[in-house]
Amino acid sequence: MNGRIFAAAAVAVVSYAISSLPAFGDNLGYYTPPKLVKQGTSTTPVAGDGTVVIQVLVNPDSSFKVQKIIRSSNPEDNQAAMEIANSAKYAPGTKGGKKIPAFYTYRLKFVVNTKTSAAANPLATYDAEVHAGHYVDARNGLQSYLQSHPDDPQANALLGVAEFFLNNFADSAAAFSKAGTVPSQYATVAANAYAKAAQAAIATKNGAAAVAYATKAKALTPGAPTWNLLGNAELVNNDYPAAIQSFEQARMLSPNDPKLDPKERGTIMANLIAAYADSDQIDKAVALLPEMKQLDPDNMVGISHVVDYYAKKAQAAISAGKTLDAIAAYEKGGSYGGPLAHSMYTNEALLLMRQVRPDWVQVKSVADKALALKPDDARANLAAGVALYNQRNNDGAVSYLEKAESAAKASGDTDAYNMAQHWITEITGAGSGISKPAPTTKPSP
Repeated sequence: MNGRIFAAAAVAVVSYAISSLPAFGDNLGYYTPPKLVKQGTSTTPVAGDGTVVIQVLVNPDSSFKVQKIIRSSNPEDNQAAMEIANSAKYAPGTKGGKKIPAFYTYRLKFVVNTKTSAAANPLATYDAEVHAGHYVDARNGLQSYLQSHPDDPQANALLGVAEFFLNNFADSAAAFSKAGTVPSQYATVAANAYAKAAQAAIATKNGAAAVAYATKAKALTPGAPTWNLLGNAELVNNDYPAAIQSFEQARMLSPNDPKLDPKERGTIMANLIAAYADSDQIDKAVALLPEMKQLDPDNMVGISHVVDYYAKKAQAAISAGKTLDAIAAYEKGGSYGGPLAHSMYTNEALLLMRQVRPDWVQVKSVADKALALKPDDARANLAAGVALYNQRNNDGAVSYLEKAESAAKASGDTDAYNMAQHWITEITGAGSGISKPAPTTKPSP
């Protein structure tokens, strides 16, 4: 290079943090039914004891339309029931956290002689309160009742429903667990309570609790969403083989689930790819990428975990003194694209610069790959600038180095900022033709 020498220890390879990876998806497809916010009223007198079940379509904006009477044990109560349903207020159901149109099943139980009914069945009052949307009253009454009847399955199931609609998901799950076999009419609510409790446990990294909750959710509503949830719980519990099996089961079931759109199926696929990559089964992970891209090209979870696999391989090779293996790993990882690819190419360029006899054309070429993905990458601009300087293109070098200086200042990268300043001074200063040793840097956090 005609006397121009780059100080090999001047720039450190950017250290790669696992925390930069996109999170696994665990909230797909979960359905939370609409709920009654305020019970309606009726001007028509109740004719007698009976139960009327009405179907109400609740829209995302909480507007609604009463659809039909599903069944009635006393047709003379139907008019009063319809008036109550039409004057009530509802909250919409959700799927995957988004409000959706869904049906609310309004169960109205009419009891003319309430004192006689309450004496015969003390839970009738709490059951009526739950179905009327009076969840706080129902919860308080049931908690008092359970102090003297702790193992009453019906009371615990009703408490589970009340706690669920009060958004106390762990308490709801505990109540349903205490109830034992969940009554069929509460199965959907119980499954959602377990799923919500599992998600909360995943968020707090409580792997054992997450697996326990997710397993119960899957038992009540087996399907792709709950298998996917269980897989995420098993990951938090550091059980990768079990997680892979769960994600594979979710993947197998997802095409037959009409409620899952391609993006939700893509979430399952991305989770499976990530689990394979993180457990060193990179060939299986890579083989699934085309299917992942077809389902949801915007989902970067799987690709990012594949790229991170190669980043870890590169760091291990550097630690072992195998520089060429590290360079190859960075190049391979960057080739898959995604939000982390620019860092791979930047690290590769910086590592090439640390060779005893750097190939500056190659350094510039790799830096260009990084800059094509992230033009304001401070260290990629730094590598490009130094490469051009060593090819005697001073004007081009200064242009890149000034970009590096500006980007490093904006991002708080002190090492890159100092390096850029050093080389700008070197090039625009005395211009002796031989570079002075640059200040060394510490690895980025």
